Amino acid sequence: MKFSSAKVFFALTALAIMAIISPSDLAARQSAKRWISEPGRYEGYSEAVYDGWQRHSAYVTVRDGTKIAMDIFRPTRRGKLHSEALPVIWEHRRYQRASQDENGRIFSQLDRGDHPMRKVVLYGYVYAVAAVRGSGASFGTRIDPTPPQESLDAYDLTEWLATQPWCTGKVGMYGISYSGSVQFMAASTAPPHLKAIFPEMTMFDLYDMVYPGGILRHTFMNNWARQIRGLDLHLTRQPAPVEGALDGDMAQALAQHKDNFDVMKASLAPYRDSLIEGAGALYRDHSPSSYIDRVNRSGVAVYQRAGWFDMYPRDMLLWFNNLTVPKKIVIGP
Repeated sequence: MKFSSAKVFFALTALAIMAIISPSDLAARQSAKRWISEPGRYEGYSEAVYDGWQRHSAYVTVRDGTKIAMDIFRPTRRGKLHSEALPVIWEHRRYQRASQDENGRIFSQLDRGDHPMRKVVLYGYVYAVAAVRGSGASFGTRIDPTPPQESLDAYDLTEWLATQPWCTGKVGMYGISYSGSVQFMAASTAPPHLKAIFPEMTMFDLYDMVYPGGILRHTFMNNWARQIRGLDLHLTRQPAPVEGALDGDMAQALAQHKDNFDVMKASLAPYRDSLIEGAGALYRDHSPSSYIDRVNRSGVAVYQRAGWFDMYPRDMLLWFNNLTVPKKIVIGP
């Protein structure tokens, strides 16, 4: 039997997050007959009681004063915004939260027809997506490919979401690739309101990504460096402005992005203990794998999705075998 990736994602996300951070009125909507959550099937846990969503954006100021751009999608029913508090699922995104074309039209994450959160929101969840510091419309400068400050940002953003009047105080995270590794790093800071994460197909060890088997992955690193440089400098895609932003905010954010760390510098450090100018012992101290003990101390539940033909099946199994928190993994094609 074949399933679309969106259906598989939804079924897995439903089990990983919905069962852990269920809405307050979930019990009234549950079916006592059958509870099924598996690839391609989701029955009995809850119903899609909403039929749309409303988007708004905001700057959230984190502990060091940096302003992070965030989109928030809240469920609607027949055009009316939800009134009850709901749990939040959010993504910490490296590749801009939303873009804008030359005519001023905004393309958000949920404008993608295949985006799995288009369905999840209808089940009574607020979805949020934030551009990591130093990217998109967010302020800040990136000091290495996986900056430690980003983990603290995730703590602050999680707790900000949890305190909003439209949130139950229960927060989860999800995302693929870079948005997967930052979930582990977020969990390492143990935000009190972070209940579960759903990382998909993401790296375990930064050195192994750059130098698998000790051999530089040059084409991948060069393409990645060009991609994020184009995005950070607004050359390939213009980020969508934030509602209520001050005149000059976008220009100021862009000016700060110009000093972002060039990830190709990582190729100049061929050994695991090499020092990199401006980033120190990057592979030893700032690799996602260096956060494993703190992730385990956090107690945050982890549900992983991996693919045999993806770049990271080994990495995802390394995560799984080193985690002591509540955990589950599904590996598909």
